[in-house]
Amino acid sequence: MGLLTPSTPSWHPAPPALREASKRANETCKNEQWEGGLPNIALGFAYKKAKELDVPTVVGLSQLREVHENIRVWRELYTEDQNAAKKRIACEQSVLEDFKEVQGWSWVSP
Repeated sequence: MGLLTPSTPSWHPAPPALREASKRANETCKNEQWEGGLPNIALGFAYKKAKELDVPTVVGLSQLREVHENIRVWRELYTEDQNAAKKRIACEQSVLEDFKEVQGWSWVSP
C-alpha cells in the first residue's frame, strides 16, 4: 500500500507513529546509500525470512519495473558477495531499529 516507499500516500491508514517510523527508515536507507531504498531492503528481508521459515513470499506488483526490481533483489540475495551481504545486513539492522517501537503494529482495514 506504499507505506515503505519514500512518499507514503496521504490516504494510508497506518497510525502516525508507524508512518513516522517508515519515514525514518527511508532516511536510514538514503543515508546508507542503499540502492533501491527501503522497498529493496524490506523485500530482501522478506525473501530471507521466508526461506528461513520455509514459507512462500507473496508480493503485489503493478508495473514492469517492480517485476524487474523483485527479480534483481532475489538474485542479489543468492549471488551477493560477502561484502555486499554484510552491507545489506547492516542496513537491515538499522532499519529494524527504526521500526523497533512499532513492530507488530497494524491498522484497521475496512
